[in-house]
Amino acid sequence: MFYGLAHREEEFFADSLHKVVMFAPCTICPKDGPESYWEDTLFKFPSIGVYDLYGPHWKREHLEVCLLLG
Repeated sequence: MFYGLAHREEEFFADSLHKVVMFAPCTICPKDGPESYWEDTLFKFPSIGVYDLYGPHWKREHLEVCLLLG
């Protein structure tokens, strides 16, 4: 569902989905570091076109994450 909403919201879900309740995933920041630590890593994924982890295109996306955010 997360992948579908990220990639097909306008073409499919906008007219087909009324409600959805999703309980996961969530990101929990470690207590020993500030949330700003994630701004240059995990929170940058959408800006390089990565909307999910270990999804159907993970081999390509993993390479992009390593090259662009490395």
